[in-house]
Amino acid sequence: MAVLKVLEILADSPKSWDEATANAVAEASKSVRNIRSAHVSSQSVTVTDENVANGALDIHLEVCLQTATMRAAGLSPEVISRSHFAEAAYWTIAQLVTHHTMGGCQLSAGDLLGTGTLSGRTPDRSGSLLELSHGGKQPTRLNNGEQRTFLQDGDQITLRAHCDKQGYRRIGFGQCTATVLPALIA
Repeated sequence: MAVLKVLEILADSPKSWDEATANAVAEASKSVRNIRSAHVSSQSVTVTDENVANGALDIHLEVCLQTATMRAAGLSPEVISRSHFAEAAYWTIAQLVTHHTMGGCQLSAGDLLGTGTLSGRTPDRSGSLLELSHGGKQPTRLNNGEQRTFLQDGDQITLRAHCDKQGYRRIGFGQCTATVLPALIA
């Protein structure tokens, strides 16, 4: 005859969910022998002001556009947007990771977390060309007189990003450049 006893035990850990579970089983083992399994019914996270203050990465992102005409004339790419993660993001990275994992989802090294478009309070901090051009209704004027509402064939976009904070080393992510090519006709 099997005997089942249900206990509700609260446990925590500053390190991991696994350690919190191990702490709960260790606490239960003080009064119950031969525990064969444990079920975690809920998980929660406490986010402190210190987490918010120290967990906000300030990723500086710069988006440059160089049209085919600009390249042919020897003109440098033009910065069309600058965004700062700490200013534009509602959640810190720690909070994004917490939200992602608190339902039991395993987060592994190399997993990506998408934030969506991060836009600042001014037009030069728009998170996309669509936003910068107000949905394609208001063209963005470039310094050479060209206008863009959407990217065109031959346009080259360069993304540059880095993190920096006073008292810490700057971390650069380098740059990523891509050119819009004409559609292939089959």
